[in-house]
Order: sequence, then structure tokens, then C-alpha cells
Amino acid sequence: MKTMKAKGLAPLIATVALMLILCPPWIPAASRDDLMRIAPDSAVSGWSVMPDSTTYVQGDGLTEIYNGGYEVYTKAGVVTALRRLYMQGDEYVEVTVHGMKSPRFARDFLADRYRMETGKNAPAEADWNRFTAARTGGTTAYTAAGPFFITIVSYSDGDKGKTQTGKFLLALDEKAKKLLKERK
Repeated sequence: MKTMKAKGLAPLIATVALMLILCPPWIPAASRDDLMRIAPDSAVSGWSVMPDSTTYVQGDGLTEIYNGGYEVYTKAGVVTALRRLYMQGDEYVEVTVHGMKSPRFARDFLADRYRMETGKNAPAEADWNRFTAARTGGTTAYTAAGPFFITIVSYSDGDKGKTQTGKFLLALDEKAKKLLKERK
């Protein structure tokens, strides 16, 4: 009888163990301060944050940032998010820094966005962590650094959009990696 109960618990124990591996409760959600350090007021020289454009949300609060379809983000492992609008004259760049459940969730979501944007599988290289997608009317850059997934959207296309998103992509990726080093 005891053997039967122990065998019956095995699937439950395996499920709990898997949940703890994929979503460890001891990894705290990225705080507003963490995300603000990645996307500070002075993220890129010459650009400033548009007044009243900063939004920080958690969980179902993602509906404040993503007007419809926020479930894609929560299913992908987004726990917190910070959105800011930067301006330089009459040019605008929208930055969203996502705090993910784990680095694996961030990397998987980056690969998902790559498939969505290009129709191809993401590069398999271990150090691949960013890409830019340009289309008529806008350019979007993506990067994953540890448990952070970052998107940068320029409302310019072509070289101008790539230059704008590129500056933010490099600066924010560096700030995220610096934050990760400080946490160690």
C-alpha cells in the first residue's frame, strides 16, 4: 500500500520540481528601480524622456502597456515592464524593458520575436542576444540580457530608424549587463 502511494506522488513531485526550476520563487521580479537603471532619463546622449511617459507595471497590469494581446507577454514569462518615450526634437523612440521570470524566458522570447519578424529560426550561437527589424514606417530592435528583455521602437524607417534604435540598443544592453554584474 505504501509503495502505491509513493508511486502516485511521483508525477506531483516531478511537476513541482519542474515548476521550481522554470519559475524559482527565490528570483525576485525586477523592481521599478532595476528597470529604471536600465532605461534612465539620460539613456542616450541628446535624447530626453518625454514628460509623463513612464509606465511601470506588473502581471495583469501589462494591459496598461499592451492594449490587447498582453497574454502573449505573460505567457512568455514577463513579470514586470517599464515603458518610456524618449524624444529628440520631433523624433521619438519608445523603450520597453521587461523583467522576465528567468534568463531562459528572456532568450526564448527573443527567439520568438525573431521568428515573428523574420519568419526564420533564431541563430543558434550561444552569444546571440539581439537583432533589429526594419519595415516601412518604423524600426524595432530587440535584446535579451539575463532576465531582461528589451524592445526599442523608432517611428523612423531605413538608416535613420536603424541608427536611432541602434544607439539605444547598445546603451540599454550595456546598462542591463552592468546591473547583472552588480547583483553577483
